[in-house]
Amino acid sequence: MRCFEAFGRWQTECLASVGDIAASGPENAPLHIVRMNDRAKSIKELARLTNRDDIPNIQYSMRKLLGEGLIEKQGSGRAGVTYKATKR
Repeated sequence: MRCFEAFGRWQTECLASVGDIAASGPENAPLHIVRMNDRAKSIKELARLTNRDDIPNIQYSMRKLLGEGLIEKQGSGRAGVTYKATKR
């Protein structure tokens, strides 16, 4: 548990050092997964790839990353929304 928390703090500090962005470790993980294979991902894919089932928390993280300009939202509707990493 200590290693997990330390890793989360390390992720937070790394992202803050390169972009002055306040994102926690759990918010940093979806960013990396969205960028993985340079292909947009849906919330359902993010949940599966992170082994999480707390969709509202994943959506909150995505809104935060959207606000920072790190990802962009594509599509619309309930099942048609995907997220893609930006150049930033």
